[in-house]
Amino acid sequence: MQKFTHAYAFGLLALGCGTASDGALGEHAVGTSAAALDVSVLDAPYDAVGDGVTNDRPAIQRAIDTVGAAGGGTVSLPGTHAYLTGDLELRSGVTLDIGDGATLVQSQSPGDYAHTPTKGRDIPGSTVPFMTYLDQNYPLIYAGSASNVAVTGPGTIRMTYGTSDTDSILVHAIGFNLVSNYTISNVTIDGASAYNITMRNTDHGDISGVKTTHPNTLNSDGISLMNSSFVEVHDNQLTTLDDGIYVWASYADPRRSAWWNSDTPRSSHDIHVYGNVVDNQSTNGSHGFLFINWTASAPDESQVEVARISVHDNTLGATYPVAALNQDLYHSDREKTPSKDITFRNNVLTVVGNGATSKDLNGMATTDFSGDDPAYDIGLATNDTGLYNFDFDGHNAFDNEVATSFWSTEGGASAPSDDVGQPGGHYGQIAGFQNGYAGIYQGVYLVPGQYTFTVATQSSGAPIRLFAIRASNIDVTGSTSFNNTTWQGVSLTFTVTTADTYRLGIDNQGAGGDPGSFGRIDSASLVKIN
Repeated sequence: MQKFTHAYAFGLLALGCGTASDGALGEHAVGTSAAALDVSVLDAPYDAVGDGVTNDRPAIQRAIDTVGAAGGGTVSLPGTHAYLTGDLELRSGVTLDIGDGATLVQSQSPGDYAHTPTKGRDIPGSTVPFMTYLDQNYPLIYAGSASNVAVTGPGTIRMTYGTSDTDSILVHAIGFNLVSNYTISNVTIDGASAYNITMRNTDHGDISGVKTTHPNTLNSDGISLMNSSFVEVHDNQLTTLDDGIYVWASYADPRRSAWWNSDTPRSSHDIHVYGNVVDNQSTNGSHGFLFINWTASAPDESQVEVARISVHDNTLGATYPVAALNQDLYHSDREKTPSKDITFRNNVLTVVGNGATSKDLNGMATTDFSGDDPAYDIGLATNDTGLYNFDFDGHNAFDNEVATSFWSTEGGASAPSDDVGQPGGHYGQIAGFQNGYAGIYQGVYLVPGQYTFTVATQSSGAPIRLFAIRASNIDVTGSTSFNNTTWQGVSLTFTVTTADTYRLGIDNQGAGGDPGSFGRIDSASLVKIN
């Protein structure tokens, strides 16, 4: 267990958003394509009424479809109007702009929906935990298998409610699935009775300047990110009656529906959460920032891991301002979701009700963690060897925590299993030197003393560095090099004077090199010798 300060910009090891590509679905730019067509839904041939009574969904959807077919652009909902609607589906290249003073109002009439919703919250007779109509009904604003989409303000999305759950159509306000390159900005979501924003299987997104106000019931979560990557969540003001912001690793969730599932393994990585204010007004055990780690049935946990998550400069008010849910409710608890490169710093944590500043973070299976508050009691996954998944084959971890599980990767780093005479199955490899820096390493928390780091190594003949680097300031605590072309054992002895996280691994010591060069490691061990 450790608590210390760690900068998000890691410098020498080149960590941070934009450095990894695993799990990404599309290109890296965020936003919509160059506008080919900009329209107002009030104009012909769309002819929305905007009186808050007439169903304007057909008019708005026609405008979205037209702009999408034209190659992209903006569909504007001008201000001073209320646009009653059922579910809308964004097309690639389309920005839905809710103008200043405009309100998009959720209809409570099933006939106003493209996908007929079911009223109610919990599904009667279901034995599946948390099985509700919220995830079965399509979101009010939905995008699926699309790219370059946006929802912008400064207008308001008003969610509505009947006299009770059973008399209400309950849907998420904004929900995307399999979407690349998106922006959600400067809108207000008012009166939620389900999630305000839920992103599932998405990549390269920016969610900023969003306000959520007057939550109506529980399940009014703020921002949910499931199996998503390269996402910035910043400068939002979230008033909720349930969890504020969370990173959700999911595999084979049985609640899957027509608009989403988690049946394809994807990692949750490169997520940057900063400058947000979470005001969780519930006292029922909800969370400000939360990890949900439900991947126990994944055949290869390295494909569903959580990596490179930075949470800083937020104000988090909740029963538990920071927390983790580590028990997979739908599968065996035998496996845990590997998590690595997790950073918490400069957050203000406020307990609401009879809670605590954190909950169950120490149940995560984590390497390379840093935090600057005792609340962040994430314990690094260590054991009698001092490393986790030391041979890339799951030994001394769980059976499915193989390959790159718990090993941080930069540039052309991976854990192949092809036969190269290695001592076992998978092995760690760095390659692609012509493209720049490459490294593979594991971050472990070490107390003062002398340690020996030993690995089996192989090189293409290029010099490869074996290192121990202090994570918080990127100081090299010890290093040596090898260039042996057959597998040989190499050891590095180094001295730790300050308790901290230290990264142990190999790299190519910089950018450039022959495209055929590589470095490999296997059978790693770490021993404290005094």
